[in-house]
This record gives sequence, C-alpha cells and structure tokens, in this order.
Amino acid sequence: MSLDEPVEDFLHSIKEKAYSCASIVAGENFVTLVHPFWSFDEIMKARKIQAEWEVSSELIPFYGNWHTLICISHLTGEVQLLDDCRNTLHVWESAEDFLSCLTAIPEREDTSPTESGIIESETWFDF
Repeated sequence: MSLDEPVEDFLHSIKEKAYSCASIVAGENFVTLVHPFWSFDEIMKARKIQAEWEVSSELIPFYGNWHTLICISHLTGEVQLLDDCRNTLHVWESAEDFLSCLTAIPEREDTSPTESGIIESETWFDF
C-alpha cells in the first residue's frame, strides 16, 4: 500500500518523537502510555496481521498491545484511540494535533507517592 507523504513521515518519526512521553491528553483525560511506540518496520509488519485483530484496513496501528491501539487513518489523517472492542475512545483531528497532546507528565501528577489508596484497616499488608 502506498501512503500519503505526511502519513508516512509521521509513521517514520513517531517512535523518536514520542520516546520520552509518559501520557497523552485525550479530551479531558490523560491516557498513560505503558508501551513504546512502534518503529516503522514494526508498523509495516503489523499491517499484515491487523485484519486478524479486527482493525479496519483504513487504519494503521502504531501504538498498543493489540487490545488498546492508537492508529492513524491513511484516508483522513485522523488519529484514533481504540479499545479492545474497536470502539473509538478519542479522535485527534490530525497527526499534528496528536503530537501536541503528548506529554512527559505522568497520568496522576497531583497524587503524592504516599497516597496509595490502600485502606490500612482493610488490607493484609503490614504497615
């Protein structure tokens, strides 16, 4: 498949551009990035198996674990966050919009390390 130059350029550069990013802003939410972005070679290899994972041929996955994915549409240039059922959780209008939402800030920056959420009286941990 031949890719438009902007989409191909984006796919060649995403791994490097997003290397130090810990999360992405998706509307009102932060999405933690727990996997590295795929290299261009990995992206092209993934194209061969994406039908098995029920990912539309319009989309090119470039991040995820095949359950949750981030893909770019080679038709519109939109970037989409998909869940395991292939529902669209968020859409960025363009690759540039997506890149502007990458952040090095952890998902829950406001939570101090001492706020674990564990209720001491209801756990078997020895505090």
